[in-house]
Amino acid sequence: MSIPIIGRNAICQMNGTTVGFATNFSDNINAALIKEYAIQSGGDKPAILASGNKDFKISCSMLYVGDILFATQILNGTPVDFILAPAGTSSGKTKITIKNVVLTVSERKYDQKGVIMQNISGEGNDYQLSTW
Repeated sequence: MSIPIIGRNAICQMNGTTVGFATNFSDNINAALIKEYAIQSGGDKPAILASGNKDFKISCSMLYVGDILFATQILNGTPVDFILAPAGTSSGKTKITIKNVVLTVSERKYDQKGVIMQNISGEGNDYQLSTW
């Protein structure tokens, strides 16, 4: 049995620079389903069932340190690459690269009891799996 990956070892990088004070991040791949039925004997089952258009999304939460970089990138529409390493950057560990991410959300949450949190999210045009 494998040992579960511990989140505190994960790394999130944007354009090769580690995202500072990240508290969590997520990525997901969605594929549209192509499903078509044909008029034929037994036509209650799909004649075509295939993977269609795909999208690659990312989100990240971090402690806010006064950086307006994310808002600037949203306003400018500047694409960035994200590298995610769920188990860290040791040799042989999984490396996920989401290419040309256009950031669509930069949100800050203010609370008098603690540190200001910042959330970003966006969508890229390619998802690559490799190892360090």
